Amino acid sequence: MRVTQYVTLVLVALACLPMARAANPARDDLLKLVPPDTAVCLVVQGLRDRAKAIGESPFSTWVAEKFAPLVNASGDIQKIRDTEKILTTILGISTADLRDELLGDAIVLAYQPGPPGKPEAESGSILLKARNPETLRKLIEKFNAAQKDGGELTEVVERTHRERTYQRRVKSNGKSEYYILDGGLFVFAAQESAITAVIDQQLAPADNVPRIAKAIADLGVADAFLVCWVNPRRLDAEILAHANAAEEPKDRAAREQVRKLWSAVDQFAIYLDVHSDLEIGIAATYRADAMPPDWKNAFEAAPARSALWQSIPDDAMFAITGHATANQIVNLMLSFSPEADKLSVRKEIDKSLGAIIGKEKLPAVLSGIGPDIAIWVAKPNKGFLPAITMAVQVDATDPAVPVAVKKAVDFYAQFAQFEYNRKNDDAIEQIDDNTSGWNVKSFANPKRFPPGVEPAYSMKDGYLLFGSSPAVVRSFVAPSKREKATAEVPLVRVSATAIRAYLKVHQTPVVQWLSEVQSRPVDDLQKELQSLVDILEAFDRIELVVRGNGQKIRLGLRVKFVQPLEKVTK
Repeated sequence: MRVTQYVTLVLVALACLPMARAANPARDDLLKLVPPDTAVCLVVQGLRDRAKAIGESPFSTWVAEKFAPLVNASGDIQKIRDTEKILTTILGISTADLRDELLGDAIVLAYQPGPPGKPEAESGSILLKARNPETLRKLIEKFNAAQKDGGELTEVVERTHRERTYQRRVKSNGKSEYYILDGGLFVFAAQESAITAVIDQQLAPADNVPRIAKAIADLGVADAFLVCWVNPRRLDAEILAHANAAEEPKDRAAREQVRKLWSAVDQFAIYLDVHSDLEIGIAATYRADAMPPDWKNAFEAAPARSALWQSIPDDAMFAITGHATANQIVNLMLSFSPEADKLSVRKEIDKSLGAIIGKEKLPAVLSGIGPDIAIWVAKPNKGFLPAITMAVQVDATDPAVPVAVKKAVDFYAQFAQFEYNRKNDDAIEQIDDNTSGWNVKSFANPKRFPPGVEPAYSMKDGYLLFGSSPAVVRSFVAPSKREKATAEVPLVRVSATAIRAYLKVHQTPVVQWLSEVQSRPVDDLQKELQSLVDILEAFDRIELVVRGNGQKIRLGLRVKFVQPLEKVTK
């Protein structure tokens, strides 16, 4: 069995991490016990039900048909079964029962940092709700007995707090651990204070919906299989101390900006979600008016979908879009710098770009470049190398702006050509193509550029265009309509299906070209490229998407597999 097939199986296993669909009573019962001073809370839910759903999914069927014969032939299945038998003998419970009866409903990990300057006072606990309390009790007894026989555990002593009992596990090294076993509830902690805090929560007035359950619901990730929720206010002291510890001006400015942004975030969560596709991401609620000015402008409105998605081919192998003007991008980047550095960069921009287009035009030009920006890679128009396109919107409200932008690009392109030709014998030739009255400038040098590559640029229909050849630039079709507001905005798309289709046609010339460029054996490169194809076979596409409304934001990396991760209901 090849290494790449192992890699694919690992990716498949990660993809099959489960997720709960509806409100989880077991989860909420555990979250009621989480102390109010918790800074980080990890929630895992629905393992049993989701494992079943994944096992019955079209993707699971595809994996079995694709890889089962290879795995069986390699003997890996028997090794897994042998390992499972050993674990069952040691634990007294099968791995399936461990998953379904003990871990299948909900697991919660809660962390409380110590006071400022006292990290040793931190505490944490693990809580789970087992479906089968008797199985849980037997497993703990067996584990305690095994550690006593091995000399690691000295004794288990019953203790009480507010008339509630818990256990102290006295270790042979002098340290202690603590746990609560109350029916199907199990709580474990290395600090006694963490256990007593849980008991205090048990005795506190009941809240219909726990605070953290409300928080993750507000973030839109309540049903995710895994959620790591963070309360920034419990970590403010550490962030402030980190900012104040900076010595260099650049470091100090960057850390202070991070602290300001941090203070504007009310809560956030890292999540792993699985429906038909897999999605991992981060969700947050924030106050835009508490952010530094440049960041406030970027986050006070809902994310906008780039109109250039209309121009990007559906079968593009890769595409990335943005929605910001050049001025906004520069301001965001400089916001992490000291004032002196900001002033220095601004002066340099004024001196260099201002000298070409005129300093008086510079503010309008920087604000007029954008906001729509996109780069994409598609199948080749000609030859075997992919076609690369970059499109940048240029505001034509002021007719002087497109003229100034084109003038600046012409200058830097000619300067780069001049510098190369001055230092090399194989000169780059500039070509002007005015077909149909549309001027496209390109640069040719068969010795320097890869086959079929002839960098080109032009201005058309309100867009500054760059391409890997004149034909690529001329193939651009400007968006024909304004984009409507959508709940979800795509930022990046990688199409595994399109990459596989490209390599199926062009793999041989690509390998031969890479062999010449890298001076490596064709066979080695062929194996590496085939390994990539093998891995991509499990995927359809990968997307980076964002959702938001000016108060909440959710950034997710979505993986769509060759088959859905759950049954498709009609």
